[in-house]
Amino acid sequence: MMLNADRNIIESTSPIIIYSDARWLKLIPASIYSSMGQHRLKELAKKGVIVGYSDLDSKRGDWIFDKESLDKYRLRQAPQNIEEKLLAFKAKKGL
Repeated sequence: MMLNADRNIIESTSPIIIYSDARWLKLIPASIYSSMGQHRLKELAKKGVIVGYSDLDSKRGDWIFDKESLDKYRLRQAPQNIEEKLLAFKAKKGL
């Protein structure tokens, strides 16, 4: 995957494009974005751990997921001092 800052999208070798400003992601882009399997995402949504559901506007029953809830879920899994490590890394790299 590659972040293209000029167009503000993330591209991969597959035909899937994830718009980084999008709040809601369909199943496959959400799986790529979160680095979790599709079954796992549905399972977590059904348990209420992340926000996701079968889109009522989709005739095929496509699932959609809230990107912010995916981020929060991943941050809860991170070590307690991850924020400090990220800030130190950015400072070291001059970001």
